[in-house]
Amino acid sequence: MPGTAETARLVLWDYKTSKRLHTMDLGPVHAPVLSTAYSHNGGILIAGDYDGVIRFFDMHSYNTFQAKNITQDALLGVTFSPDFNSILTLSAAGKLQQWSTKMFGTCIQEWNIHGDKADYRNLRASDLSYSHDDKFLTTSSPDGEVPFYTIPKSTAGFAPGTLDTGRGATYCVDWHPRIPRLITGGADNIIKIWNLKPL
Repeated sequence: MPGTAETARLVLWDYKTSKRLHTMDLGPVHAPVLSTAYSHNGGILIAGDYDGVIRFFDMHSYNTFQAKNITQDALLGVTFSPDFNSILTLSAAGKLQQWSTKMFGTCIQEWNIHGDKADYRNLRASDLSYSHDDKFLTTSSPDGEVPFYTIPKSTAGFAPGTLDTGRGATYCVDWHPRIPRLITGGADNIIKIWNLKPL
């Protein structure tokens, strides 16, 4: 389980023993890390920071092997696509972007989340999560209307409908790995489990 610190380091913890396993130095930078995600096999960790830089870590050597500034906005959420061919990022400007892992720095597609209503700068946390069947990507939301996206297909775009999670912002979203069940947490200080019918 990766953790973040304001001293530009990533700290790896054993969640069963609560012991620190390793500390990864991000180098001469001062921007805090805001988001992290593992690859499907746990061999690579990506980290997005406040300055819009995304870094790749080899989890066998714990070294950074790639870093690139992909946006001027803070990276609030990062995740790999299920096929590992792209990375999805959610910025403080409310932009959801899909990046190629083969030619990193190449933006494949871009969406303005929630249109002109988006104000992710005030979110204390942000999240991205794929559904159990990898058909939809769900993001956190500043207004409680959690959207579903069909990504990374070439016809990517908005999926039918959104999920109204309640009053205020939704900070965290996470799908169950095997069944259509979504967990959300938000400004109402309540963790909710949604049993969704097949979409």
